[in-house]
Amino acid sequence: MTPSAIPSPPGGTNLIKQEPVKEERSENSLWDVPAENPTTRRITKTEDIDNPEAILNIVKEEAFDTSKFLDELPVLMQGIQSTGSFCLTNTTEFVINPGLEVTGVGQIGLPLSPDAAEAIASVGTPLPPHDGLSDHSHAAATHELRPEQLGFRNSKWEVQMGMIVTEVLKGFGLSSDLDDVKVELDQCLLSKEGAFSLPKPDRGEVAGKFGTLALFLPSRHVGGDITYSTITETKVFALRDAEFDFSYAAWASFTTYEEKPISSGHRLVLVYNLIHEASQTCLLERKSQFAELQKCLESWARWAERKTSSLDTDSPLLPSQWPTHVLPLNSPGEAGDGLPVILYQLDGSNLDDYAVRWAEIQGPNQVLLAEMQRVCDVSNCRAYLGSLVIRQYLTDHGQVDGNRRLVRSVDFTCNLVHGPDGKIVVDQLKINPRMCASTLSLPQEPTYEERRGSLTIQTYYRTVTVIIPNAFYFPLLLEALQRSHVQVKLLLEELSRAYRASPADPKLRSQTNELCQLILADPIWSKRYPEEVARLGLEMDDATIVKQCLDILEEKVENLAKDFGKAITIRGVDHMRPVLDHIWTLRSSSAVGHLSMLEQMRSPWSEISRSGNYSFEQALTWYKATRDMLFTRLEERTMLQHADGKLLARTVPCFDKIFTKTRVVAMVGKNVRSPGFSVSFVTSLFGNYDKANCLDLDKILPVYRGLIPDVLKEFEIMAHRPAPRPFIYIPPRSWKAEDFVRPHSVVRLIDQCLRIDQDVSGLLDKIEKQVNYRLNGSSTGVFSQFVCQFVTSSADVLQRRLQNQPPTDTNNVQHQWSGLIFRLLESCLLRCTGGPYPTSHTDWSQHLPGEDCCFDCEDLRRFVQDPYKQTEEFRIAQGRRSHLQARLPKTFVCETIRDGSPHVLRVIKTEAGFIHAIDFWKEGAKIGRDRLELIAKRCPLKDVIGEERYKELEVYVTKPNALATNSTPVSNQAMTALNPIDANRRSRDGPRSPTSAPTPTIPQKRSYLKLEDD
Repeated sequence: MTPSAIPSPPGGTNLIKQEPVKEERSENSLWDVPAENPTTRRITKTEDIDNPEAILNIVKEEAFDTSKFLDELPVLMQGIQSTGSFCLTNTTEFVINPGLEVTGVGQIGLPLSPDAAEAIASVGTPLPPHDGLSDHSHAAATHELRPEQLGFRNSKWEVQMGMIVTEVLKGFGLSSDLDDVKVELDQCLLSKEGAFSLPKPDRGEVAGKFGTLALFLPSRHVGGDITYSTITETKVFALRDAEFDFSYAAWASFTTYEEKPISSGHRLVLVYNLIHEASQTCLLERKSQFAELQKCLESWARWAERKTSSLDTDSPLLPSQWPTHVLPLNSPGEAGDGLPVILYQLDGSNLDDYAVRWAEIQGPNQVLLAEMQRVCDVSNCRAYLGSLVIRQYLTDHGQVDGNRRLVRSVDFTCNLVHGPDGKIVVDQLKINPRMCASTLSLPQEPTYEERRGSLTIQTYYRTVTVIIPNAFYFPLLLEALQRSHVQVKLLLEELSRAYRASPADPKLRSQTNELCQLILADPIWSKRYPEEVARLGLEMDDATIVKQCLDILEEKVENLAKDFGKAITIRGVDHMRPVLDHIWTLRSSSAVGHLSMLEQMRSPWSEISRSGNYSFEQALTWYKATRDMLFTRLEERTMLQHADGKLLARTVPCFDKIFTKTRVVAMVGKNVRSPGFSVSFVTSLFGNYDKANCLDLDKILPVYRGLIPDVLKEFEIMAHRPAPRPFIYIPPRSWKAEDFVRPHSVVRLIDQCLRIDQDVSGLLDKIEKQVNYRLNGSSTGVFSQFVCQFVTSSADVLQRRLQNQPPTDTNNVQHQWSGLIFRLLESCLLRCTGGPYPTSHTDWSQHLPGEDCCFDCEDLRRFVQDPYKQTEEFRIAQGRRSHLQARLPKTFVCETIRDGSPHVLRVIKTEAGFIHAIDFWKEGAKIGRDRLELIAKRCPLKDVIGEERYKELEVYVTKPNALATNSTPVSNQAMTALNPIDANRRSRDGPRSPTSAPTPTIPQKRSYLKLEDD
């Protein structure tokens, strides 16, 4: 079964044929309607600009023949043979000097000087005034020199011009040979201040002329931007650095251009005619093809726009449902072929793959894509590239009434729809066969075939151009979004830009609204993009969407404070009150979060109030009532954090003096037992005053001075003082950073107190006592979480203060501060190591057992008192072995050698405790040394406490050199002695020493006097 046998969909056109039919365009094509038909007359560009309402009425009455559209569009598409711009501009610094020479003036130097410009004007011909202008001064500002008045002394100028013309031909999309193109100097124009030109077409009176090349020589001037208008584009050419750059502009002979006035300076331009009949014919044909395609697509786009408008106003359909409810205009009310998408197949053997990208297209298809993109840009359409997947399902039902019954069905899917930039717009676009305007041809054999019993699935891949009218672009993407085949972020950004550019467009509003609803309905998307959706909801004034976003955001809604403030100025407080009241019911990021958000809402009002376009009386009344309500909530809180104090300090400058004195100061004074909050508040308040001179100093400083005494009196290094409880408070095993007052805030507090001559001696003493108290406790983390950061910040501040004051004027408080730094580090380093470096045992008699109770104890004493003997063996019974082991401390290792009868108890002198102490000291010393070096690297610690004191600190974490060589015999051997576990293991597994071999003896009866004392 060949693909050509695929039946047409019901009521539509067969999209799949073995060979596409190519026909010439008929005389009465839909985009070239005869003038005698008033209901379908052509709409000109001038009418579209001057009378949009009349054009809208004509469009609504215009007949649209879908069958002609399906037949004629492929013919026009296949006629595209070349592509290129009709207008080119370029600026380059690498151009040789032409050596311009003017008759009667001489050689002209570049950049053009004012004197040379006046000399050229004196021999030039003033241009006549523009039509309709009574002021001749502007026209007289332009002077023309004829070709016979010019000369070029540089022999390489022709080569340079050939390079420029080659670039122009390539930009025009022409394959003409440079030798066949005639470059003819037409004129030289000198434009002075005030020169300009009205919109006018290019002079095309020269036979075979296909374009104009204007070369702008380096000349200093300001203004004079040139606007070029063609059927494909409008380009503005502005010379930003005209004094030194060589620039050129080239445009086709049918281009219209306009020159803006030159505000100052002079401009010198060489104008050349580009003459070649074949190139002229090619550009004119391309222009005609472009115009026909443009009219065709514009007619189709207007039809789509008409249907979108009718669906938007006459039915309650969502935008994502518009593409599936399109009816043809020429048969209203009847089902027909909807066409919101055009698919055009690209020819080529290498285009049968699944994922062909735009950058991989070469040859004629590359030309077709480039030209179609240019046409779509001016036709209210969009051009993309996609991979069309066609699946044909063949079900074999066997012989039925003597005939073989074969049921066919076809499924169309367009995947990986993307643009020239490679970004995928839609992962998968479901295609209704009745919505395609191109005839598709498939190869004889499918790309992939799968058999499932009686079912055969044939898959074909074709690369197609996807053309979508702007009216259906977002509805198609919304429909694909419901199936999760669109990147939400890209669609959200693009649709948001479109809506903000045209907020009054009802279609864009409905599309944006549906996008917001789709995002909020998805559990994943709603958590990723709630802020963007909330901003769109505010702009659309949709309270339902905004409230849904607020419930998702909760404390993160504070990021939208300024957006709510702007919305209040646009729609008023009463209109926004339901949404605003809902905000205060949500969870806040901190105790002061809502109060801070309220102040941020108010911040945009100051800019608007200066313009005088809005009265804030009602808004200010709402603001004061809301502020009192939120501050009452804050006063009821008991556990306030560091962030709360910082946020509250930021909002104080926005409060009036009475509110600050009666409410803020009283509330902070009540919470001084939370040092994290109070210290953060006073330091941040002073910092705001210190950074911004615009604040009210009379309001800030009294507040600061009134709170400082209580803050210093109740100061603790812990962020929260544990309240009295009926049970014992058990501190944690390790303190965390949030358990302490921020060290940087404590340093700022000391520095600020010194700046206002506040005594801080008591504060420094408190810091030292509380740090030592915490160091002596069972919890760890004081050194790493508080002292290190406190010392680093203190050293930076102290060095700055010492540099600003002569050494003779340095007060005792700063000496006390630097002494505190040294003592804190000293205490922390001693806590890390546990004390000085441990020393080894030199006298083992301190480990002698008690009173000799038996002969075995006496033998053991002699062994212990011998400084040179390390090992001794006792062959005794089990009870006696246990007796001796009970007498020995853990610095001895006892092992039983189970050989002979009775067994042997071997006793070894070791320094297990000493080794453990050394390991502990080394581990702590490494931690302390690393932290000390890190502090010294981050701050000028040595400059603050002095080099000698820093060396003293290093001693606490450095091993003494004297301990490296210890001559004690036993201690030298003890350092390498086995630990108890290794000794016992080796006694069982390893070879025995010679002394462990027993000799046959008869056990001697022992005396058991005073065994009851054990």
